[in-house]
Amino acid sequence: MKVSRISSQEVFLKSNTISCELDENIDNMKRSCEWAVAIDDGYFPFHYKSGKGSAPLIAVLGCREVIKDVSITLIQVDEKDPDKHVIALIKDLVERNSDINVSSIMSDSVIFAGFSVYDPWLVYEYFKIPIIALFSHPLDLLRIRSALKSHFIDHERRFALIERAYLNSIRIKTLRGVLRVLCIGFSVERCRENIMYNQTFHKYPQPLNSADIIASALGRFLADKSFFKKIDLG
Repeated sequence: MKVSRISSQEVFLKSNTISCELDENIDNMKRSCEWAVAIDDGYFPFHYKSGKGSAPLIAVLGCREVIKDVSITLIQVDEKDPDKHVIALIKDLVERNSDINVSSIMSDSVIFAGFSVYDPWLVYEYFKIPIIALFSHPLDLLRIRSALKSHFIDHERRFALIERAYLNSIRIKTLRGVLRVLCIGFSVERCRENIMYNQTFHKYPQPLNSADIIASALGRFLADKSFFKKIDLG
């Protein structure tokens, strides 16, 4: 039986070649991918409502099934001003990954952690990165208005953001199904392309699915540990 012999120099050269090819593939991916920062909130117990506890808010920097980076914070349930948390999460990821061109910021509607309503137009103006807010189910605006009025002094401001976002959303047909989407800073076709590029096995873009999975798991873990009851968020 003939045994092939490879010198240490050949091993070094081959491993170096593989390393260069991997680096080149990573660089190509950074340039060609439709990278998205996807934001979602995690589970919290019902008794945390009205500011009695906090929930995790997660931002994932991803492209299809690839997760490049994750940023995590806590948001008070029914937070009055969630914009500061959303902006801080996005800023953290963008600054840490300055070599990547982020093509969109995605969220599941404009409501996090109870009725913490963020302003997607404000976030767009801050970063100048297009916003894609997806509505997984139809909203009953009359019921939402009534619920907000019963629980919040600033119910008009919260409802105005929800109403504006929902009424400006459109139905977009993709190969994976029809989505109701608010697109800010994108043409409808460009918004559709970005969503479809990041779809894998589900009609929701994969970076948003990844954010949902991480946030939900973290929320249940922290709730079980009673880790984030009455945390001072500063």
